[in-house]
Amino acid sequence: MRGYHPLTPVPEAALQASLTARLAVVLDTASPDHDTLHFPAEVFLSLLAAATDTVTHDAVEVQADAENRYDNLDPFAAHLRAAAEDERLPPLRVLILHRRQLVIMEETEFWAFCGGPAPYGDSFTASFYTEPATAERLEQAIAAACARLRISIDARIQGADRPVPTWRRRLAGILPGRLGPSRPRSD
Repeated sequence: MRGYHPLTPVPEAALQASLTARLAVVLDTASPDHDTLHFPAEVFLSLLAAATDTVTHDAVEVQADAENRYDNLDPFAAHLRAAAEDERLPPLRVLILHRRQLVIMEETEFWAFCGGPAPYGDSFTASFYTEPATAERLEQAIAAACARLRISIDARIQGADRPVPTWRRRLAGILPGRLGPSRPRSD
């Protein structure tokens, strides 16, 4: 999906870095070779490689989970490949940086654990946030990575051009200055 879905919150770090283009790759967890949820780790790693090949960068940070972080894709890939296949999970997020500035952010959406609206269903969705000028190159690189892996792209969906504000942001716009820590009342 290119663009934004109303039920997908945009990470604050992406907004702060002006990464306003979103490309979401929905990774289906159903596989005829597996009887349980399946995370296609090699596909995911290929998507990350495509993303890093798209931009000039000098650092990659992988937040695998609450406790495990990696400062490079290689140790994360080794960790993922070493795990039992039924225990492999995508990272929470991947930050691709150049001169300490975020140039691409991948945020995983774990729809596989709760189900989700179309087109997500029971998937792991890799949402890539980048600058609009980089978005088309990123989409082409991801499509080429899928072609190399002989993976078909079932559909290309156009979402909203801009992030859909969360209910908190909409409420904050309606009631400016009224949200925040409570203040003692002086009656």
